Amino acid sequence: AVKHDALEQVLGAFELDVPVLGMRKLPNSAVLSWDTVFSGYTLEAAANLNLSNGWMPVTGAPLIRGSEYQFTNTANAASKFFRLRRN
Repeated sequence: AVKHDALEQVLGAFELDVPVLGMRKLPNSAVLSWDTVFSGYTLEAAANLNLSNGWMPVTGAPLIRGSEYQFTNTANAASKFFRLRRN
């Protein structure tokens, strides 16, 4: 087994904080949110995960409510996938 100190020497000590994208479903929409500590991220959407170039920035800017960025997406019949991309 590798000792923790030895692993830090090989890899270097660092912290990796990444935002968590939350979703709250409402009757006719979905609210996507992430903590405002994570500025510098763009919300992207894709209709198909099989297309490598299918991710596009979501139109509009998120609102800041309390300590969250929030973006409201109108619900429709089409499936969408969302992610945050670091700028």
